[in-house]
Amino acid sequence: MPPPSDSSALHLQILSPTFRIFKIPPHAPFPLALLGVLQKPSTGEFMSITRNSQEVSVVTDHIFYDSDELEICEEGEKWRCIRVQGPMEHSLTGIMAALTAPLRDAQVPIFAISTWDTDWLLVNEAMLDKATAALSTDGWVVVAG
Repeated sequence: MPPPSDSSALHLQILSPTFRIFKIPPHAPFPLALLGVLQKPSTGEFMSITRNSQEVSVVTDHIFYDSDELEICEEGEKWRCIRVQGPMEHSLTGIMAALTAPLRDAQVPIFAISTWDTDWLLVNEAMLDKATAALSTDGWVVVAG
C-alpha cells in the first residue's frame, strides 16, 4: 500500500544510531540513570517510555543502563529506527497501515511508536536493508538520516 500522498512530510528517514528496547518490570523502581537522561533535553536522537499495568517499555539510542537496572529484551539485539519525517496532521488516517503493509509482506517484524508529530518504526538492524527495499518498492521515499 503506497503512501497516501507524495508530501515530504510522509518521506521516511533512517536514523543513524542503533537503538535498544528495554522492559522494566511494573513494580520495579524507576532507574535513576533513565531519569538523568530525561533531564537532559538535547541528549540522544529518540527516546520513548511507555508504561502500562504489566511493564514499562523503554526505547533509546542511549547507553545509560546498568544491567542490574534494566532487563534487556532479546539480549544483544540492536534496532534501527525509520521515522516518518512529519509533522503529520492528526486528521490523517491509514498512515501506519500503509507503512506497515509492505513490511508485513516482506516478513519484516516491527516495533511501532507514534508521537504527537509523527510515527516511528523500529526494525531489527539485520533487517534494515530488506525493510528499506520493501518500502522503496512500495513507493515510499526513503532518505538517510
